[in-house]
Amino acid sequence: MKNFIISDKIITEWQEILNLIVSISGVKAGLIMHINGDYLEVLTKNTNKTSPYLIGEKNHLKDSGLYCETVIKKQEMLLVDNALKSDKWNHNPDLQYNMIAYLGFPIRDSDGTPFGTICILDNKENHFPPNIIKLMEKMRDLLEKNLIIENKFINMKHLADNSLMHKVIDNIPTSICLSLLSPKYRILYVNQHFKQTFGEFTSDIMSLSDWFSKNNSDDAEQTNYYIWKKVVHEAVSNPGTPTNPCEMNLVSPDFSLRRTLIIAVVLDKILLTSLIDLSRITYLQNDFSISETNNELLYDNSLDVIWTLNKNSNLTYVSPTVRNITGYTVDECLKSSIKNMFAESSWEIIQKILTEIYSNINANKSAHVYRQEVQVKRKDNSLFWGELTMNSVYDSNGEFIELVGVTRDISMRRKFENQLIHLATHDILTDLPNARLSSERLSTALSMSKRYNRLVAVMFMDLNLFKKINDNYGHSAGNAALKHFAAVLRSSICETDTAARIGGDEFLVVAVNLQTRNSAEKIAEKILKTISEPFIIDGHYLKLSASIGITLYPSDGKNVEQLINLADSAMYEAKKQGHNKYKFADEIHKQRQSLLSI
Repeated sequence: MKNFIISDKIITEWQEILNLIVSISGVKAGLIMHINGDYLEVLTKNTNKTSPYLIGEKNHLKDSGLYCETVIKKQEMLLVDNALKSDKWNHNPDLQYNMIAYLGFPIRDSDGTPFGTICILDNKENHFPPNIIKLMEKMRDLLEKNLIIENKFINMKHLADNSLMHKVIDNIPTSICLSLLSPKYRILYVNQHFKQTFGEFTSDIMSLSDWFSKNNSDDAEQTNYYIWKKVVHEAVSNPGTPTNPCEMNLVSPDFSLRRTLIIAVVLDKILLTSLIDLSRITYLQNDFSISETNNELLYDNSLDVIWTLNKNSNLTYVSPTVRNITGYTVDECLKSSIKNMFAESSWEIIQKILTEIYSNINANKSAHVYRQEVQVKRKDNSLFWGELTMNSVYDSNGEFIELVGVTRDISMRRKFENQLIHLATHDILTDLPNARLSSERLSTALSMSKRYNRLVAVMFMDLNLFKKINDNYGHSAGNAALKHFAAVLRSSICETDTAARIGGDEFLVVAVNLQTRNSAEKIAEKILKTISEPFIIDGHYLKLSASIGITLYPSDGKNVEQLINLADSAMYEAKKQGHNKYKFADEIHKQRQSLLSI
């Protein structure tokens, strides 16, 4: 298995995904496993206390008997609803944690080789419904996309021989090191001046943390590692802003001491560290010019759009990546206004932020880093969602120099978030809202009804012939019938109304803005008329019927629960009268009152 690096941010995002899956599915544990040599290791897990697994926990990959071993071998989904009922699984190691149910998917690396698995486990029998299986598959796809992106980033290390950026760095008479933003700051690249001054890295030194830990002089009051940690903390706390220079004594390969100035800056996922040998050059009067050179070096090769504004809010710099992301050239941006880079609604938000920033600058208040999700404009006038970060840059005298902004394309993240919300609020088969979303919409409808003095109808319905279709023609025909009924509901209501699948063959309609009781009757009659018409599934002419119970707000109930329960009861009364009938809840109440008065 090849060595891999995954950023802490990605691991945290994966952990949040597991938390969400475990919460939605109601299981005890969620894991992301990865292949580490001959072992299968827990890379991350859900953070609640229900999981008995530990991050870093390992098992031999070969012949371990683990659920995940089979997933990796076969590279396909595995579902075990109850291991205790299976001769194949009733001795697997996960049973030590009483995890008898399992659902897992293989994860492939960017080159198609097995990376590991994503899985959920439960301590009770669990058949895992289709919506959870689909959700897990979507999550697996997201993880594999993350690995592709991470791999592209890691490949930056291999660009040293042919990258123009590295050729430029190699000709700068300053020792420069590029490293990943990871716990130990693993080294991506060092320029030729660094190697000439401080020597080649040995095989046991893979990170800046290792290097500064071992490079110390005996007479130093503070260790170089301690000084470096302070510099890194300052750089990480203020990304995009160069740190104040610090001095240290570094040991060269000939064991001589070199008085060295260290400056660092964080740009996106990279820590750039500059080491200036003060024994060979005179002290620079304007240390900011060094960091400015370093900034420009990485700005031009960043994966985000980086730009600067002067005191008059005029663009003074735009990174070349703007063309890849927006279609605009650098010259087009510099000749235009920053306003043209964003949607009008987003520009209004940005203006308020800029006003606050310049107000703080004029009042000599401390600067803040501002982050905002905005809509960014492409050259073809299409829009995409971006994360905007803005920060003020000052010189050594505390004078404002410019405003630095970073625009990151988060379209995929927003798309995934929307997909996740949709999966959590919609029925996986019919794509209708589920019980949770329909209850939320009903609650909103009740509030709007009070404001505009309109009726709301709640229609609870059940399919009468669904079981017969399922038994005679199979589950695929039954699923097709459910989809057909969902289409009937959509065609029978207005866009402002809601049709939902509550579960099984039970559905709910929330009709809003009704003026009279008759409006609800017309909707019910349209549904029953349409559903009674024959339809074809797999060459068979089939027919459905429904029973509908109806409640009206505000006359029948005062809250969501009352209205749905009364509509459910009315539906059963309608079913007693035969197929394709509807019944109002107040009619049942009147009938009961009439019987009591006899």
